[in-house]
Amino acid sequence: MHACHHSLKAASVVAFALSLFATACGEGEEISGGPPSQTTKSDLTVNGTGFGPHDGEVMSVALLDAAGEYIAAGATIINGGAFSVTFPGSIADGINYRLDYYADHDKNGLCSIPALSGDHGWRQTMTGTSSALNQPVTHNIAFEADVCTSFPAYDLQLNGAFGPHAGQTLYVAVVRTLDDLLVTEQSTVLPQNGILAWAVRGILQRGVDYRVDYYADTNGDGACQGPAFDQDHAWAAVVRSVGGNTSVTGSDPSPFDPLACAAFPGGVPTGPFDLNVTGTGFAPHDGQVMSVALTTIDGTVIARAMGVIAGGRFSAAFPGRLEAGQSYRLDYYADRDLDGVCTPPALAGDHGWRTEIRSVSAAVDTSVVHSITFEPTVCGSFPTRDLAFSGTYSPHAGQTMYAKLVRDIDGTSIATTSQVVPAGGAVLMSLPASVQDGATYHFDYFADTNSDGLCSGPALAQDHGWRVTVPAVSTAVALSRNHDTAFEPTVCASF
Repeated sequence: MHACHHSLKAASVVAFALSLFATACGEGEEISGGPPSQTTKSDLTVNGTGFGPHDGEVMSVALLDAAGEYIAAGATIINGGAFSVTFPGSIADGINYRLDYYADHDKNGLCSIPALSGDHGWRQTMTGTSSALNQPVTHNIAFEADVCTSFPAYDLQLNGAFGPHAGQTLYVAVVRTLDDLLVTEQSTVLPQNGILAWAVRGILQRGVDYRVDYYADTNGDGACQGPAFDQDHAWAAVVRSVGGNTSVTGSDPSPFDPLACAAFPGGVPTGPFDLNVTGTGFAPHDGQVMSVALTTIDGTVIARAMGVIAGGRFSAAFPGRLEAGQSYRLDYYADRDLDGVCTPPALAGDHGWRTEIRSVSAAVDTSVVHSITFEPTVCGSFPTRDLAFSGTYSPHAGQTMYAKLVRDIDGTSIATTSQVVPAGGAVLMSLPASVQDGATYHFDYFADTNSDGLCSGPALAQDHGWRVTVPAVSTAVALSRNHDTAFEPTVCASF
């Protein structure tokens, strides 16, 4: 197939209604903001072989210069283990270039960080020639970790005047035309003035063609019927070779598309949806606690979960946390130094990672695989809080009170402190920056009645010990308990 060249600075625009037009490959379009080069350019054809494991999947290919600046992109379907993508007039003799390419292994229409359980991506360098060049590439499992930077996800902006449908729900389906993959189905309620300005974030990939089908649900049943004037009103537009954020503009009345309803066989699910996360290959962290944070795409934490890594695997569940049309981020780290708090990821500290979930339209089961490409800012999703304990323990004045904060999920001792109980019995102990958001703990403490520095008992004739539970919090923790004889029988196990 042929690929189109696009300026990075220019957004693709599609308009339809009474005047329908679509983006197309520009003749003589500049690749960068500078003056057009006078150098004669040759065609480049990328030929892939040995890709049998990816038959039927879409292969996206990006051509970049040696510095990583985008030149062109295209996509095709892998068939019989082979694929071919041509970039007409794109390379110059003696100039070095880079090819980034990936197979959409998880079939979500976007580039996910390459791994055995995600998309598979590769990188190859080459040098231009004075004549047409056929560049071979072959399948391997040496994946390129940052290949997705060459395939950014762009927004689709829907605009238009839909006055007759004010207050009705507008449903949209974005379909990758190459393989009829439904990339996303979403909906919005048209405002009372009928003017639509709606951005569907991060769903279009550079160099790919799409069909945008949408309809106004005139009878409110959530299904597309028609289209006809006395049924639902439905339209379609084509977006060709995306080069940036893309706009579709329409209005009603305008010609209906008779095939638009085919994209909505059962209506559009609106959520909320479940998210299940599975991690594999984490054997270097067996026995360590994995903390996982689900955040908005800009980093606002929605929920957290924790689990102990066993057999190189962990799992985390976030039931009912995803909304249709939204994109999310997953931050996760292994508590490698066993101190209960997130230390900025490095080979010698905790190990942390980040991945994204784009344009949700159904429940998501996502897999992540261990790597040594750490995310340096992941600890921002796992802040720590101070803990303070207070109480009156007059019977133990002059004795030493020992305390320990223990993480529930694995019994790890997070922090310890002690204090001699003063005359009057007022105890105040603090553990700064010891409690991580989303984790639960128990605060164990005992009065050393026989002054041997050991926890014996607890019983009336031995040391006296207690426990206070610490629920998952997102603020500083203040615990309080006064002396009583309801001792915790297992408290000495913490000491």
